[in-house]
Amino acid sequence: MDEPNQVGIGEVKTDIVITEGVGPLSRADVQKLVSLVLDHLRHEQDKNEQREKDTGISNRTIPPAVQ
Repeated sequence: MDEPNQVGIGEVKTDIVITEGVGPLSRADVQKLVSLVLDHLRHEQDKNEQREKDTGISNRTIPPAVQ
């Protein structure tokens, strides 16, 4: 990585800036933080995919004249 705050998450590059003083972070702390962020992103992606599926099912069950 070129910049100190830039973190590669899969194919996505993002800047992570911790704004509150937490003291020095060990490698294990950083790995735990990245793991938590990835889990949150996966959860959000799963939730969005489920919402799209639900919308598709809902749209199929409503007659076109009503939509």
